[in-house]
Amino acid sequence: CSYVSKSLIRICHDYIKLLKFSSSLYKCKMLKISALGRMCKLVKKLQPSLLYLEEVRQNLSRLPSINPHKKTIILSGAPNVGKSSFMNIVSRANVDVQSYSFTTKNLYVGHFDHKLNKYQIIDTPGLLDRPFENRNTIEMTTITALAHINGVILFIIDISEECGLTIKEQINLFYSIKSVFSNKSIVIGFNKIDKCNMDSLSIDNKLLIKQILDNVKKNPIKFSSFSTLTGVGVEQAKITACDLLKNDQAESILLDQEQLLNTKLNENKQYLNRTPFIPESVIRERKLRQEKIQSIDSTLDSTNADVMNPSCDNQSNATETEPNKQLTMREIKLKKKNKSRQSYLSNRTDDKVLQIDLQNENGGAGVYSVDIRNNYDIKEEYKYDVIPEIYNGKNISDFIDMDIEKKLLELEKEEEELYDKDANIDPLWFKTQKVLEKMQLRLKNVRLNAKLKDQNVQIYNKRKRNIEEIEKKLIDLKLNKDKVIKSMTEKVRNKNKQQPIVKKQKVKKDISKKKQIKDNIYNEENKLSKIFLSTSTELQRKKAYKLNKMAYKKIKKGTKGEADRSIPSLKPRHLFSGKRSIGKTSRR
Repeated sequence: CSYVSKSLIRICHDYIKLLKFSSSLYKCKMLKISALGRMCKLVKKLQPSLLYLEEVRQNLSRLPSINPHKKTIILSGAPNVGKSSFMNIVSRANVDVQSYSFTTKNLYVGHFDHKLNKYQIIDTPGLLDRPFENRNTIEMTTITALAHINGVILFIIDISEECGLTIKEQINLFYSIKSVFSNKSIVIGFNKIDKCNMDSLSIDNKLLIKQILDNVKKNPIKFSSFSTLTGVGVEQAKITACDLLKNDQAESILLDQEQLLNTKLNENKQYLNRTPFIPESVIRERKLRQEKIQSIDSTLDSTNADVMNPSCDNQSNATETEPNKQLTMREIKLKKKNKSRQSYLSNRTDDKVLQIDLQNENGGAGVYSVDIRNNYDIKEEYKYDVIPEIYNGKNISDFIDMDIEKKLLELEKEEEELYDKDANIDPLWFKTQKVLEKMQLRLKNVRLNAKLKDQNVQIYNKRKRNIEEIEKKLIDLKLNKDKVIKSMTEKVRNKNKQQPIVKKQKVKKDISKKKQIKDNIYNEENKLSKIFLSTSTELQRKKAYKLNKMAYKKIKKGTKGEADRSIPSLKPRHLFSGKRSIGKTSRR
């Protein structure tokens, strides 16, 4: 896969270069086709390996989810021994159980609780007594589970020999897998007690069972007998396996603690410095190299000194006595700075005390710390206070009164004494307070009512009124009785008139639709009558009619006009459809 990916990348790089320098689009297209063809050829070679990976993925997806950190009991043994039936009794798993062998072809996981601890039990397919090379994939799944999953192994032996194998063959199978059980506790379970009891076994078989303890000494082994058909002894076998698991975990914790202690003890040990042995020939070669390097450095130093300060003869004498060292550019710059400082300090005439002088007097660099408070713009009395002056020679401590708590207590006592004294209060004060409270309540009610009025409009109920009552009210208002009654009767008549069933035909054949819409909008009878009634003079009416027309002009803005872009059919079907015969060439 890595070779194919590298070759694909190489092909991409090569063809990208060719595409950059290609002369035409056709050439680019052909280059692209050739590149894709070469890539497809390479990918086709990966087909068998990809198919194999797909098969592996499918097999892995079929496997159950096993938690390696959980307490596990692994069931193993010959086929048709009763492993899956034991698992069905102990846990809630529903594994298929049949009278023939090799019913279980995959790993199955079940779960159960014991003494407030959760356990998982794994059912494995049956094994046959043959070498590892001749085993199939179903058998190899059991061996991998036994080898790699930590837990207690419950090896089940069929005493009745109904599985097709004798007790001797089953024990030989156990010995052949013994190498897989390294550092794991084992429980050997004797199944099918209901058909054949342990006491009814032959002497040879009993001796073979006893020899298991002698042959397997490294792993802790326990025996248990049960019957999966009747359920006798199954619970006891489960408890023994769980107890062994607990003991194994306790031992592992103790081992971890011992390892921690050992590591800590080893850390505290003082190891001697063992110098490496270097032969004399190597030491001689190193000395020769160092001498050569020193000779080259000395020549370089002499040239640097001549270039930097050729006039100073005293310095040249001093350098001869000093050991020859090759100076870096940074060191040369620092030397120059130091010389300039020393020349300034030596040629100084004023009596000023500088920071360098104070530094040299008080222990030198690294010991002396600069006194910053000396430069404060404050009087010398307040310079070295813990908190210096803040305002007009006053400090935080000047604004604090030490007896403030006492004064507070005195004030509180005075107030209490005043309250204790029965002060003569006027009765008018109580009255005014009550009046004010009532006024506040009224204001609140008024505000609430105003809010409610805004939200909810009052619904008026109809009242039955006589003509005499209306006449009385009209007389009180000083209105003409006859005119009001006339207007009321006219309104009622207009309402009672039946509306025309058939609408007026607005559309006329001679007039276009646009004109018709305009006429309907501008010449509505209701609107014209409203305008006529609302205005008094002709000038006002004309203005009103104009404004009405202007209002309806806005409606036209959304419609399609001459300037709007229209895209007709670029290839009309009546011209471009059908076969091109002899007489149709003029139309194209």
